[in-house]
Amino acid sequence: MRAALGLGGKELVAFVGGGGKSAALARLARELAEAGRTVVAATTTKVYREQFAGLGEVVVCRDYRACLAGLRRALASGKVAAAGREIAPDRKLVGLPAEWVDELWRTGIADYLLVEADGSRGRSLKAPAEHEPVIPGAATLVVPVVGLDVLGRPLTAEFAHRPEIVARIAEVAPGSPVTPTVAGKVIVHPAGLSKGVPPGARVVPLINKVDGPAEQPAARQLAEVLLPAGIERVVLASCGGRQFFCAVITRGGS
Repeated sequence: MRAALGLGGKELVAFVGGGGKSAALARLARELAEAGRTVVAATTTKVYREQFAGLGEVVVCRDYRACLAGLRRALASGKVAAAGREIAPDRKLVGLPAEWVDELWRTGIADYLLVEADGSRGRSLKAPAEHEPVIPGAATLVVPVVGLDVLGRPLTAEFAHRPEIVARIAEVAPGSPVTPTVAGKVIVHPAGLSKGVPPGARVVPLINKVDGPAEQPAARQLAEVLLPAGIERVVLASCGGRQFFCAVITRGGS
């Protein structure tokens, strides 16, 4: 996945959208660690602690100095560490302020900072509300994630998070089928999954849940909607399936 995303030697990567952000982040963190690189995983919203617990030590810290010290200790004995501010009553790890992530990046604490920057309530497609996403200003790469299984589904709360905003952005009626054009508009729209991208950051969409050869034509169709809209590359992947799959489609090639 590292090569498919076009990662450089050091990156601050923010994952937004739905359909497998946590799985994609975890997959990338493990791949980077296996390559000998150091990684800090974090969220600026909330995730279940278990989503980070399998990666390495989870540092829970109420202030920035404690966060920095805890992560340094954790990375002294492992390649991956995660961080959050506290554990909420619902067992979720409360995220770090975006400015803490920016400061961690400036310290050079790890080769890669991987951040889950919004929530989707388990849906495969979402559009952000006014207060979302919370992308660190120093992010070098933003990865909008969409689950392929939403295609053909009705645009309702059962299948999309904030479906009324999705409908407005895509200019379709609520309840309409989610087509590649609908999903594509949400990904590239400045009020959709391209909202809040810092100046200079790259955008590489990830179409997840491409779990077998039968799904690949639909995934490529969605990618073909994105490339003419200014997107340079699109990653097709199965991050949570039984067998990992990853491919990249670029403008003018594949």
